[in-house]
Amino acid sequence: MGTYISLYNNNPTAAGVDGSILSEDGTQTAPLIATLNATKAESLIQKCAVRCAAGYKTAGNTTISFNGANATKWSIAPDNNYADATAAAAAVYANTLTITDIITAANNIFWIKTTSSADEQPQNDVSVSIQVNTVIASA
Repeated sequence: MGTYISLYNNNPTAAGVDGSILSEDGTQTAPLIATLNATKAESLIQKCAVRCAAGYKTAGNTTISFNGANATKWSIAPDNNYADATAAAAAVYANTLTITDIITAANNIFWIKTTSSADEQPQNDVSVSIQVNTVIASA
């Protein structure tokens, strides 16, 4: 887990403390996985969360973005109380999400969309990382 802030997947609940922590610093021990068939130009939407460690909170805006060779195939959208990934398909996805609310030790939900295109070769792409940029303060 990150010292102050971490990302989670596996259906985290809004304002909860559940979900599975995603690996950090490129360790690939628990990455966010998207298995897509490029010949079908598929996409996959996954519910994720960001939260601070107990006793900490963000101060100011938090931005979440992507970095890496295929970062353009990843996008992110805020949660709008979507019931599931099918509903979240209607969200407006961008390459960066700015969260203006204070993030505490409770889940702040967002959605990640990964896409493939027919020009891709089969691959296990580990080039993309999720970047979180914020200021952390004591709660």
